[in-house]
Amino acid sequence: MSPHEAIEKPYKALINLERYWEKMHQKEPEIFSIGDHVRVKHEGNVFKKAHRENFSSNVYRIGKVIKPFDKLRSYRYVVEGIPDRIFNYNELIKTEEPVTIKVAAALQKRDRLQKQAARELEDLIPVRIQPARTRAQQKKLKVRPKGTFSHIEIPRRKMPGAERPIPAGMPRR
Repeated sequence: MSPHEAIEKPYKALINLERYWEKMHQKEPEIFSIGDHVRVKHEGNVFKKAHRENFSSNVYRIGKVIKPFDKLRSYRYVVEGIPDRIFNYNELIKTEEPVTIKVAAALQKRDRLQKQAARELEDLIPVRIQPARTRAQQKKLKVRPKGTFSHIEIPRRKMPGAERPIPAGMPRR
């Protein structure tokens, strides 16, 4: 509603104000409380294309909740174990487990024998598995250089009728 419409139609302006007043001045609920276990979101990088977990594997506790001091801000949280940083609600995720559980085998480094066995396995694999061949390689066809209409030269098939001799009375074309 424009200011001119509000002056001309004060009753509609009053109804509009009552309708949207509650939405504008709602208090934001406190999402996390002191002592909750949370994980911290990793900061993404635009130029890195590798797979990485969205949230850290470490579990932290919320030490302090900072209330918003104006209508534009939301609750902010101080996490125990990460000094000099304040988090918003969208940078944290609540977890049920208070302790991080990791597989011990993933953390354990490979010893000399495991590395040697892996190298021997890599050496054996090319011997057993033959590289895949294309149809052109199987038929041993000539390959044209790229940039031509077709990359593979396909031999012309002989016509089934061309093998028969032409009778003497028939004219040749």
